[in-house]
Amino acid sequence: MDITYGDGRAKILGGSNLLTLSMDKASGSGFKSKNQYLFGRFDMKIKLIPGNSIGTVTAFYCSQEKGNQEQQFRMWFDPTMDFHTYSIV
Repeated sequence: MDITYGDGRAKILGGSNLLTLSMDKASGSGFKSKNQYLFGRFDMKIKLIPGNSIGTVTAFYCSQEKGNQEQQFRMWFDPTMDFHTYSIV
């Protein structure tokens, strides 16, 4: 695993088994895998700021050779009330 950007906001823990990504007012963070995987699980804990969160991008991108497979989800709860865990399996 390689951290692609983040200036200290991305950390590899647990012998490459755990990765933490965070963001601040300046920027976010990102990584790329050195390996290909047949399956996996990604968990994200996200909390939006209350009020006007226009311009806040909360995205998780998985890329592959085909591309053009973006998917958007509408939440049925208020994502500003607490941190919620989002998982991709």
